[in-house]
Amino acid sequence: MDESSGIFSADGAALVPAEVADLDTLQARLGPQELLLDFFIEPGQIHIFLVQRDDLTLHRVEIADQQAFLATLETLRHPGRPVAGENGMRDLFLAAAERLGGMILNPLGDLLDTVEHLYLVPNGALHSVPFPALRHAGRFLVETHRVTLIPTADLLVNRVNMPSERSGRTLV
Repeated sequence: MDESSGIFSADGAALVPAEVADLDTLQARLGPQELLLDFFIEPGQIHIFLVQRDDLTLHRVEIADQQAFLATLETLRHPGRPVAGENGMRDLFLAAAERLGGMILNPLGDLLDTVEHLYLVPNGALHSVPFPALRHAGRFLVETHRVTLIPTADLLVNRVNMPSERSGRTLV
């Protein structure tokens, strides 16, 4: 049994056969206007792997206030239902989208302005965060980029269509 080729249960039975992609293969599948952002969270820090066709960069974001960070994520994941004539929930959601975008997107600087399509791999506490609704440079991310959320970067290796074969905006 080769445990490097899948996810296994306690008794060693393969649950999900998987092939782990190497960096060169992953980068070859990215188009020139595409960027993969793979997020990993640990206490006090977010690690963001930025993968482009010809570059790999690790960006670290310090989380100064863990409780405020988790509250922001919770607001984005579960904003509640607005009451007619009341903008409170909407305002809280927009403020949280601005805060998280400022924390994880704005530090990436002009790099986001050089690409059209973002592949986002949220991990841990970032699962279920509506990334297209995050704010960057005063706009929603989905207003300026095609945004695709994927559970693992390995999925890009096996995608059917190359970037030049697709057109249009991503449905969120």
